[in-house]
Amino acid sequence: MVLFFNLQDVAAKAGKDTCHTDLDIAMPVVDTHSVLQAKTSPKQVSATEVQHYPCKCKNTKESNGNCKEPAGKAKNCHKHTNRKDCENRKNKLLQRPCKWDPPTPEPTPKPTPDPTPEPTPEPTVYHYNDLYTENLGHKCWNGDDSWPFTLGLWHNDCKTYCDAFAWCKGYTDHLMENKNGDLVVVTCELVVDQNMYVEAGNSWPIGCSGTDFKLKDPSMHGLEVDVKKNCGVCHNCNKGTDTCDKCKGTVFGTGSLKKDASDNKYNCYSKGW
Repeated sequence: MVLFFNLQDVAAKAGKDTCHTDLDIAMPVVDTHSVLQAKTSPKQVSATEVQHYPCKCKNTKESNGNCKEPAGKAKNCHKHTNRKDCENRKNKLLQRPCKWDPPTPEPTPKPTPDPTPEPTPEPTVYHYNDLYTENLGHKCWNGDDSWPFTLGLWHNDCKTYCDAFAWCKGYTDHLMENKNGDLVVVTCELVVDQNMYVEAGNSWPIGCSGTDFKLKDPSMHGLEVDVKKNCGVCHNCNKGTDTCDKCKGTVFGTGSLKKDASDNKYNCYSKGW
């Protein structure tokens, strides 16, 4: 014979408060394991075990997943979504079978920082640090004796600018006597390798010999130098053209020296040749 007990009636007759108690535990005295097997498929049990509730049994029965010591139904714990209600949940014996155990939140991944850009390297600035060869009484000239392309400066400091430009192959000082009869440098000319000059980004200066223009100096942070074009004497030069340039297209090559016929008024200082 199977006996049934209605626990709710027992509690009501005893005058006990049935609020927040597991009153639906009324059940026949039968094998709960066989009932669980009949009503719950293996797939359902697996899903219940995998799901994580913040409110759960303090101790769980292995047979049916309900609470033990204190007893209670796991689903009555699962329905609570805040700590206070979870921990105040009571069974029919006014015991608290539930505990608050929310899942540990996944740590927020740190954002991947943008890669640090490689610093832009400073452009390599050419500077000649070697010695010049002094050739007294000579002008610096092209290696095949053709007329060289030169840039004149109205002062005596050609070396500073020749040091700054790789296309400068040397410089020629022009000397004159002062009132004391001493020879002093009054002007000078940079001797140019035309191919290297164009490869460095310079355009060919338009105009006759003697035309003034500005040349950028890389060693002086954007400053410009006033220079004078010298490409050979031309008596019928049309301003604004370069059709009369004797030196255009000539090749400096290995360089050479041109003897000065005016009593040593010129000195050539050659760079590496």
